[in-house]
Formats: sequence, structure tokens, C-alpha cells
Amino acid sequence: MKTEQSSVTLKVGTAPDEKEFTRAYTKVTYETAADVVEAMQNPDGLKAIIGALNYGLDLKLRAKVRQQLDSESAGPEKALEKMIKTLNAQRVALGKPELPYEVAKAKAIALQAAMAED
Repeated sequence: MKTEQSSVTLKVGTAPDEKEFTRAYTKVTYETAADVVEAMQNPDGLKAIIGALNYGLDLKLRAKVRQQLDSESAGPEKALEKMIKTLNAQRVALGKPELPYEVAKAKAIALQAAMAED
């Protein structure tokens, strides 16, 4: 198990009035099964691990259902456009250039297909 410092940054507004807010937090990472078993020996640790596991499972299921709902309610083209926009926004946030539309569209279609398989 390791503990490390990380941070969350939130950008609000648009340029040139964009503001950035950052807050640090401490993150615990379980690296082995032994780490998890050790943490589970403490009632608070067990409660935290069960809560995190349930939250993660719920989050994964919600993402799948939300994607399906978005596709059904607004049509597949809107969901695809949203994925393309999100993909390029994430790339820009990582300091990478935006992908050309057709390349981003192909990646988004592949991602939709992979999500449908789960």
C-alpha cells in the first residue's frame, strides 16, 4: 500500500476570463492482495474498501447506462459527436493536439463498440 499526494484542478469559464482552482488530496493505493487483506483487518478499513468497491462498480454501470440512455434519447449521432468532443478536449488537456475529425470519429466509434461489449 502506498500513500501519495495528488491534486484536482477545475477550470471555470472561458478564455480570457477563465479561472483555475486546484486542491490537493492524499490518495491511498493498494498494490497487492496482502495490502487489501491488511486494511480489512481494521473495521474502518474494511468499511472503506467495501464502500470504494461498491462505488467503483456502480460508477462503471452508471457510465454504461448513461451512454445507452444518451444514445437512445438523442440518437446515436449526438452521442458520437459528444464522444468526439470529449476525446479532443481530453487530448488538449494533456497537451496533445486535437485529432482530425475523421480520426477522432473512428476512435469514438471503436470506443462505443468496446463499451457495448461489456
